[in-house]
Order: sequence, then structure tokens, then C-alpha cells
Amino acid sequence: MVAIFLRSLLYNVLFYMLLIFWMIVGIPTFVMPRRGILNIASLWARSSIWLLRVVCNTKVEYRGLEKIPAGPLIVASKHQSMWETFALLQFFERAAVHPQARAEMDSAVRLVPDQVRHDRDRPRRRRPRGC
Repeated sequence: MVAIFLRSLLYNVLFYMLLIFWMIVGIPTFVMPRRGILNIASLWARSSIWLLRVVCNTKVEYRGLEKIPAGPLIVASKHQSMWETFALLQFFERAAVHPQARAEMDSAVRLVPDQVRHDRDRPRRRRPRGC
């Protein structure tokens, strides 16, 4: 039990040190094309999975990779853990947002303040005092 705790502690310390390292290395990519930041993110993903294998002796097995279509696709991750954040990065090299999808997302975001304002201006039903 103590060995598992120590390996887990070591992994967490090394994982966050690795994350800080890749953040520092990735600073110049903010002035580069989008491909630069995606390369850094992919390297971070691979190094984090390598660290998981070396420190925790956890081997990752991916199933169904042959079912990923070659063309454009939408990936919707459920995010039940932080692991898939970096585990999925290595499979999708050209991550991008389609212009039409971006327009849809922008219009959905613009609706949020209008809905909040509408709800705030609507009169509220009050409960009778005796209840």
C-alpha cells in the first residue's frame, strides 16, 4: 500500500514538473502558426503517457483506432478524468474548429447574456406568506 502511494506521489510531482516544462517550452509557439502549439501539446501527451508507463507501470491500450475515419470528424470527450485530455491529443494531429462550427458556437455564446437578461427582467411569482 505504501509503495502504491509513493509511486502515485512521484508520478504527480513529475507530471506537474513536466507540465511546467512544456508550458515554458511552448511559450514561443504563441507567435507561431497553430501547428506549433499542437506539436508541443502532442509531445506533452506522449511524454505524460511515457511517464505513466515508467513510474506507475501502467500500460495504455487503445481499442478501436481503426474505426477513426480519415476525414474530418468531431471528437466529443466526456472528460471523466484529466487523463483523456492528453491521451487523445496524440491521435488527432490536425485539431481545428471548422469555420461554420465556430460561427455556431459564437452565436450560442451570444445568446447566453440575452437569456440571462431576459430571466432577470421577468417578474417573479412570489409565494403567499402563509406557506
